[in-house]
Amino acid sequence: MEYKPIFKQTYLTYLRQENENRYSFSPTRFPELQQLYINRLGKNILDKCNGENTIEDILVELLQKYGVEEKVLNRDVESFMHNAWRLGLLTWKNNMYPYENFYTNCKYGYRLLDYNRVISYIDNLRKEEISYINPYIKISDFLEKDYIRSGELSYKLLMFRMEESGITIAVSYKPEFPNLFCLDFIEIQEILKDKMDLKLFFDWSLKKYCTLLGLSTKNKHLLFYVPNRMDFSKNLNLEKIRIGTLKQEVIFQEISEDIDVYLAAYPISQIRF
Repeated sequence: MEYKPIFKQTYLTYLRQENENRYSFSPTRFPELQQLYINRLGKNILDKCNGENTIEDILVELLQKYGVEEKVLNRDVESFMHNAWRLGLLTWKNNMYPYENFYTNCKYGYRLLDYNRVISYIDNLRKEEISYINPYIKISDFLEKDYIRSGELSYKLLMFRMEESGITIAVSYKPEFPNLFCLDFIEIQEILKDKMDLKLFFDWSLKKYCTLLGLSTKNKHLLFYVPNRMDFSKNLNLEKIRIGTLKQEVIFQEISEDIDVYLAAYPISQIRF
């Protein structure tokens, strides 16, 4: 299938060359992001996205221009186009875009929610439906679109869904803790009976997160918190290792109990999807 990306100047509030290899810009769709940057390769990619060139056409031209290893260029162009599409810098001719398979696993019914699906999900989520949330996050903040919007666009927080079982999770990542992902939120519509289902789901989700961030999956773990009044991990048969306890007086929310801190009892596995 031939995918033909389209870039228009109207997708930008401005585009300014800062030096020989650096351009600043602001996306029209997300003005709150203010000033972002691309390099000369990124600018060249956008210039070739005219709705007539296919991705393959663009790669051929860039290979001739830069003379770099094809595998490296393919990876860089794919990553740039994906991020440009997410920021609203690219659209696709006939609305045919190449990322649907990246966001879904049809065999298991897993989905990485893109921006539009995240906002739609939050719009329909009621506070009482939340099964669990990170104690350092206010529920009211989590339900605000701006909070989710900024996290999703910067890859600081991503949401994943297991369609068949109706489980939705939000996972966050901070570069200062390079081997940890944090489970910030989970909504459970139906209790799982097969513990491997949840392990596979978390495994697929964290691998997708690592791919988007350009990280190795080696030694990555999932951190989560469990208040004494509930144990969703027990109901879901999630194997875990307790690593400590947060006392109620240091917790951000008004929670009148201690909260145990756990790691999922496995690193991201080598399971092939």
